[in-house]
Amino acid sequence: MEYSLGFVIGAIFAAFLISLSAIIGLNIIQGMEKIDVESSWMQLNKNVKKIVDNVYVQAEGSSVKFNPVLTSNQILCFLNEVNPLSSDMIDDDKNFLQYLREEWEDGEFPNIYYRDNNIKRYAYIEHLKPSQTLCLVRNDNLVYFENKGTYVDVVKVD
Repeated sequence: MEYSLGFVIGAIFAAFLISLSAIIGLNIIQGMEKIDVESSWMQLNKNVKKIVDNVYVQAEGSSVKFNPVLTSNQILCFLNEVNPLSSDMIDDDKNFLQYLREEWEDGEFPNIYYRDNNIKRYAYIEHLKPSQTLCLVRNDNLVYFENKGTYVDVVKVD
């Protein structure tokens, strides 16, 4: 069976187009995943900031409970500046935060850390000063933000 030169070139071109389409499709899917993670992070950060600001202006001893919805791929940590590492973190989290601590130069060290798969985010929320590093890795973790007079602490409820 003989194939014409046009058929061979057409087959090669079709294979190239299929490969290119697959690569572009994967990039689009990965981009959508990153947008989803960014959206989740921005909403979570906004919610925490709103709660901290609300508790901060209340009377000392006031508290508000917080129970975020987390998937199995997510972790949310409230970082103590003196000891930002927790046993709930995987080595990648610990290495990242240790690196961040060693390289940190500007302003306040982050007091909130979030990871969704391999995408890591962190922020500093004014008035939030966790007395110890607490990580939430499941949906059944409940914490309270508690007014301590000059700052807001995070207390874990078991």
